[in-house]
Amino acid sequence: MSNYKENINSYIHEALIYLKKTKNLWIKEDHPEIIERLENWNWKIDLIKIEQRLQSAYKEIPFEENTGTIAINWDDYYNNGVTLYFGSESEYQEWGNDDWLDWEIDLTDVINQIFEGIDNWYNEMEVELDLFKELFLGLVEIAAIHSTKTEEFKQLKKQDTYLISSALWHDSEYDMIFNSKEPITYKISLREEYKKTTPEILEKGYYAFFGEKHNISTKWIRGNGSKEGIIPEEIGLFQNVEEIKAKNEYLKNLPKSLFSLSKLQDLDLSHNKLESISKDIIKLQNLNVFDISNNHLSHLPNELAELIELKRLNIECNQLTKLPSLEKLPKLDSLSAHNNNIEEFSKLPQSLTWLNLNSNELEQLPKSITNLKNLKTLILSKNSFSSFPKEILELTSLESIELGGNPIEDLPKELLSLPNLRELRVIPNKFSIEKRKELREAFGYILFVGFDSDSNSFM
Repeated sequence: MSNYKENINSYIHEALIYLKKTKNLWIKEDHPEIIERLENWNWKIDLIKIEQRLQSAYKEIPFEENTGTIAINWDDYYNNGVTLYFGSESEYQEWGNDDWLDWEIDLTDVINQIFEGIDNWYNEMEVELDLFKELFLGLVEIAAIHSTKTEEFKQLKKQDTYLISSALWHDSEYDMIFNSKEPITYKISLREEYKKTTPEILEKGYYAFFGEKHNISTKWIRGNGSKEGIIPEEIGLFQNVEEIKAKNEYLKNLPKSLFSLSKLQDLDLSHNKLESISKDIIKLQNLNVFDISNNHLSHLPNELAELIELKRLNIECNQLTKLPSLEKLPKLDSLSAHNNNIEEFSKLPQSLTWLNLNSNELEQLPKSITNLKNLKTLILSKNSFSSFPKEILELTSLESIELGGNPIEDLPKELLSLPNLRELRVIPNKFSIEKRKELREAFGYILFVGFDSDSNSFM
């Protein structure tokens, strides 16, 4: 292990070369401090911290069986540390085996030296996240190997042959099988895709989008979160494409050629930086699914209402104050518009079966909503309704209603006349304990208003 310092320094050096040339605009434009922090990071001190935590684990975990395996798994849920699994077998076992003991090593203080103050870094980086996962895991693996020489490790009940394995995702392990009597070596190395410093020369008939190459005859193009911030005009050459997934690509603008793709059926532009959608959207007459959620849209073009094949429209998490009239969309089945600033909306198509208007500024419903005779799910939580919207009583196909988070003080018993109603959720709410009891007696199992958890019964 005498060369582990050179190994880690080499990994960080190669990682910095890649990061300084990255096309990821979230890093380049928004958070270049990530690169600077990595350059100045004193990882040697943190390696000692990790070794000390590992030795504490050896002392505190009550081993009842021989230890055959030490497995190291990155915490994908919280992205703040790793879990060690101590198994009694001398060969790799799947996580969750009953005879495995586990121990959390919290790396928050280590990781924060790179990412402190940067919101959602583990979601925003996408591709580059694996680079950092391997670096942090590598430190833990080296610490685990160092620990085999400590008194704490020697006190463990262990078989002569044991396995040290690690997992980045999907339980994929490194081949690191060691005999405790032999010298142990370990090397972390940057993946080949991170070492490329010159653009790949694409063969004829191929074009690069979102950091990946696509054949011009393909029917689908999917991004990988590279955040290059651009769809090239060459997208117009892909006249056979039926599906484009460009989620989380840092897009601020769309090329005009995108709207020439007459066979396009599914277009996902969610989680980008778009402030407007071109009127040319009308040219995509075969569009079935359109997702423009989580952008910066303050209005939508009226031409959206001319996409007669549209079945699902997701416009949630934008800055919309009203909806365009969509009643001409004969096949629209699902509309999600939650988390906007919508104060009013025009006529909606009778074909709708699912409507989500959660977290908006609605004070009342338009009379036109009573035309939605096929609507099964209506979500109106977290708006500004001061009383129950009586228009709902004419929606005879409704199966589920959500009204929580509105200052409503009562529910009309006429709701019981809706023949298909199966669920009525009003949580959070400000019903008194007495009102809750009365409502539960009236509506029975279909009503959920929460539990009487405090003196005011407010949820």
